[in-house]
Amino acid sequence: LARRSPDEKVASEAAQAYQTLNAAEGRRRTTLWTMPLLSSRWRNLFNYSQLKAEFKVPLLPLQPYFSLRFIGDVRGSSLRATPLGINPQYFSESSVILGVGVRTVQKHGVMAWAEAGTAVRYLNRKDLPLAVSDYRGGVSVAHAWRGPVAHSFVETNNDAVYISRFQNNGILYSQNRIGYQLLGEDALGTRIAFYWNLNATVDVRRLYWANFAETGPGIRFRVVGMPPGLLFTANYLRGANLVNPGNPGRPNYYDLRLGFWYAISR
Repeated sequence: LARRSPDEKVASEAAQAYQTLNAAEGRRRTTLWTMPLLSSRWRNLFNYSQLKAEFKVPLLPLQPYFSLRFIGDVRGSSLRATPLGINPQYFSESSVILGVGVRTVQKHGVMAWAEAGTAVRYLNRKDLPLAVSDYRGGVSVAHAWRGPVAHSFVETNNDAVYISRFQNNGILYSQNRIGYQLLGEDALGTRIAFYWNLNATVDVRRLYWANFAETGPGIRFRVVGMPPGLLFTANYLRGANLVNPGNPGRPNYYDLRLGFWYAISR
């Protein structure tokens, strides 16, 4: 009834709510997300994207899915061969990854997943194979709280990930934000949030590129007329490498990161 309302605002919000509920409760769901990111530290533009088709199996706690990932960058120098193996020092695998996996139903912000597939490089490099097996999995924990001040918030996103291609390494990412949300004029209106970042990344093998801490201000925003799943971000971070043997750069760095997040489910 609300979707058929003559009030355009009511009809639009109802249509958005219906699509969200239908995607979450249906037997089959297809999700696409993409996150381009421009980094001043690496002087490079990265892109992380995934197209995933999930299937809900009645009475089972696991949901199987098919996945197509893209992890790449503009400069194309993301992987280098070292005596220890492949070193993804620029945070880009330059690959398209096809896989199948299963995940648990997200509950209280906690979700576990496992995936097996093949990574195919889109760059022609003689020192690296064109296609390699790719096994990955992990546990994700995300939560948000209202802060003590009106419209303030605290968010945490934590991921423990195993990736076979990185020397069978286990990596823990922790991204935390404390901020203030400026209210928009309506559910589809302008939204702006200012926040402070507290990030840390560590790994099992103690590789220099996977051990660092960062802090600094950030902003995320959307404006009237933008698709519901689109959000722009800007962060200025001061970072410190926690492991420096083998690090070709300085132990400390600044990084301006500009990007956006877009996701859609059907």
